[in-house]
Amino acid sequence: SSIAGDEELLKLNNLEYLDLSFNHFDNGVLSFLKGLSSLKTLDISYNQLKGPFDLKELKAWSKLEKLSLGGNEIDEFTSST
Repeated sequence: SSIAGDEELLKLNNLEYLDLSFNHFDNGVLSFLKGLSSLKTLDISYNQLKGPFDLKELKAWSKLEKLSLGGNEIDEFTSST
């Protein structure tokens, strides 16, 4: 799945809250969202995220306070180095 106008979304570098819940995004959305470094709240619940979730994905969002992942098919959390 992709986000329409995705280049424009990346220009929102002061964006603090993003709700992408109840869509059909897969794990690829995480790489795309890394450019939004000011995020404090990210809701990507009820999408199509599957498999292990690597916690290193969170490094891009150093200001992140709340992450909602419920309703996906994440089966474990890992921390690769």
